[in-house]
Amino acid sequence: MAKTSGLGDACYVGGSDLSGDINSLTQISGSQSVLNVTDITQSANSRLGGQRDGSIDFVSYFDPATRSPGALRIADR
Repeated sequence: MAKTSGLGDACYVGGSDLSGDINSLTQISGSQSVLNVTDITQSANSRLGGQRDGSIDFVSYFDPATRSPGALRIADR
């Protein structure tokens, strides 16, 4: 797979564009819990995918001259 850069990308949180203040993405991760649904007639474990979870960690800067205080309230949800 070819490498690409993030130049020209945008980050919207709750409909507000916060991309001008984001410096870098440090981690993007996701997981899914496993549900054991084995019944007594099976000789091996049977599993289904459960609840999904994910997170994005990023470094951002707040510029009070260009952003309204509402942008911080949206980002803190």
